[in-house]
Amino acid sequence: MCTNIIFFDIGATLITGPALTPARQIAKHLGLSNIMRRQLERQLLTSVIETPAALGTLLVSAYAVSATRATDLAATIWHSQSEMIKPVPGGIEMLSSLQSKRTRYGFISNIWFPYVTTFNKIYGRLARTDLTFFSFRLGIKKPDLRLFQKAVDATGLNPQTCIMLGDSYKNDMQPAMTLGMKTVWFLCRPEKERVGLEQIKQNVLPAPDKIVSSLVGLDLAKEVPP
Repeated sequence: MCTNIIFFDIGATLITGPALTPARQIAKHLGLSNIMRRQLERQLLTSVIETPAALGTLLVSAYAVSATRATDLAATIWHSQSEMIKPVPGGIEMLSSLQSKRTRYGFISNIWFPYVTTFNKIYGRLARTDLTFFSFRLGIKKPDLRLFQKAVDATGLNPQTCIMLGDSYKNDMQPAMTLGMKTVWFLCRPEKERVGLEQIKQNVLPAPDKIVSSLVGLDLAKEVPP
């Protein structure tokens, strides 16, 4: 049995959705600059926004959008975050296997309320764990080390007993390695990670413990033994 505690990213690791993030969708509709889009992204990921109405209110107050336009846009975004999401192949089976083996696992994710709500619906009982560290609840987002430190501290164990599995080198692998966690890089979007890959090849950046291209049949106890 695997004695490690395993933490997972969620977006693009366990579920996938629209090609554009909510902030990018909104920025495209409203013609926001890249700076404004990044500010919006941080606000969405570090704030508790529980309803489309709350999102509409934010758009009205922050971007001088008319109430009607804000309501329509918020409804569109909310729909994309609840109806256009699907599980990553192998994700459900992997968590089910871990749960059947009574291996402890949790989640460290940059995520906002509607996306995690949909994740909970898709994964059901597999999404229930006492080790959940979500940016919108804690007000901090990856790659901030504090998010990872809170997760490690909650286990009561050393970082070396924890594994981080995620799709982003910058947001998942690098901070986890900094704390001494073991790492499994789910390289599902190599085109987005080409800079990190090149720097690893050049020994500029440290390599994760394991790189995988699929979750199907992934046995973390064998991939990263304790």
